[in-house]
Amino acid sequence: MAKSELAELGDELDRKNEMSNAVWQRLTDTGLLRLTLKKEYGGEGLSESEYFPILEVCAQLQGGIRMLIHGANGLWRILDRHGSDEMKRAYLPPLAHGAYNAFVVTEPGAGSGRDLKTTGRQTKDGWVLSGQKHWATNADRAQVFCVIAKTVDEQGGDLGISAFLVERDRPGLTMDYMAPTNGCRGVRRGVLTFADCWIPAKNVIGGVGQGLDIAFRGFLDLGRLSIANCCVGLAQAALEEAVAFARERVTFGKPIADRQYIQGRLAEAATDVHAGRLIVQDAARKYDAGATITREAAMAKLFCTEMGGRVTDHAIRTLGGLGYTTDYKVERYYRDMRGMWFEEGTAETQKMLIGRDVVERGW
Repeated sequence: MAKSELAELGDELDRKNEMSNAVWQRLTDTGLLRLTLKKEYGGEGLSESEYFPILEVCAQLQGGIRMLIHGANGLWRILDRHGSDEMKRAYLPPLAHGAYNAFVVTEPGAGSGRDLKTTGRQTKDGWVLSGQKHWATNADRAQVFCVIAKTVDEQGGDLGISAFLVERDRPGLTMDYMAPTNGCRGVRRGVLTFADCWIPAKNVIGGVGQGLDIAFRGFLDLGRLSIANCCVGLAQAALEEAVAFARERVTFGKPIADRQYIQGRLAEAATDVHAGRLIVQDAARKYDAGATITREAAMAKLFCTEMGGRVTDHAIRTLGGLGYTTDYKVERYYRDMRGMWFEEGTAETQKMLIGRDVVERGW
């Protein structure tokens, strides 16, 4: 089904650059948006080791579909691990039927860590959020947002970074949309502006000051590993298209697949894909066993995004000028792959995390 019907939906999504209700509903009906969601909330309850082979196939379809499936199967964990019982009852069961929650941390004028400018000021009965966020993926579909912000008390004293659950219709929250991206088309990315947006005290996720831990260990570690897994799937698809083309393309009386240089290029790509898959599988097993995978997830994301870039480069060059046309899907693989360089942190961010961990804990 993923190779036929969803592939056709992905083609349509890439052409129109719009996520229709029909595509959204079909993904909901297939159960792809609830694969990892716990059974008690209406999901399938798959482990990461069970889920990742499915996600790898889905990553081959189209970038917008991949982003939706990846997000839906990861974002629920923030509320499951850190949310109150009231939050879980209200927001997790609907996810099994197509509801969507968005994670919002990055800002136009800051990074994604302790330099955040969006601020939650404590009041007697809640918090007042002020600031702006962008890159809120699927913001047009999200019912609630998990917002990471700097928090201060009524006198302006530092309370650390905290996480808030913000409903999309909350007064003081307005939304605009960013310009369309080159790849991963069909997904709308929102710019959220908070102008004295009042949030009740019960909407703090976890505890005050726990926002960065919630962001990194509640979502980003697994998010990075999921992106790495998607890179493997996309690279696999690009490799398969390059091999098929090389077998069929004849020059000077023989297929280019018989030429040593083409074989060398395909060998490098195949080795890259195999190595990426193994590093993802290793981290997934550790995660399923209960281990903290901050280092392993950063390594997987670093290697697999670089690997995916190399493989899609090899693929498009194997097809030559035809690979640059929309007659072949390799040009879409090329575009969609570049988007994953930036999701859940750049290569430089991953190197910083890995290097710091190696220095502190050793090898």
